[in-house]
Amino acid sequence: MRLLRERITIVIVTHNLQQASRVADYTAFMHMNPETRAGGLVEFGKTEQIVKSPQDKRTSAYVAGKFG
Repeated sequence: MRLLRERITIVIVTHNLQQASRVADYTAFMHMNPETRAGGLVEFGKTEQIVKSPQDKRTSAYVAGKFG
């Protein structure tokens, strides 16, 4: 993946935050509202920022392991 990303954009989908931290330059956190079953983008940014200092409380809760 590291060699390929020099030439192309790779999109991966994972629930594993450690995997995303190892391989992703950017991370998007998406969440589904359990009441409406509608999902959407909660937060997007550089992986380091998302993992270390998320801006949205839902992202922060996920990163802290409070759900998911």
